[in-house]
Amino acid sequence: MLIARKSYLRALEMCDKILSLSPDDVEARVKLGIILAESGRIDESENVFKEALRLKPWSIEALRNLGALYGNSGNFDKAILVWEKILAIDPGNEKAKEAIERARQMKEGTGK
Repeated sequence: MLIARKSYLRALEMCDKILSLSPDDVEARVKLGIILAESGRIDESENVFKEALRLKPWSIEALRNLGALYGNSGNFDKAILVWEKILAIDPGNEKAKEAIERARQMKEGTGK
């Protein structure tokens, strides 16, 4: 809710508090990554998503957000690799299939 209202500072504080009590909370890490990305702190966001995946490599939410971060940054090859990991876990994931297709189209359009 705080993220939707763009109350990033308050949301960041809440995530930090949760993670101080439960450092292995993958859901809180993913939320923190989203907040950091929305705040323009892309490198920090990437690291947080990667840490979430270190804790829970099959986290579709962490993979989806890391893929989106790469795609939105124009790093389509990395985005595709991440979304392909989603399909390895969940072969019927239509959102991942669509994201891969969009990234391939964007890659062709930009040459990246």
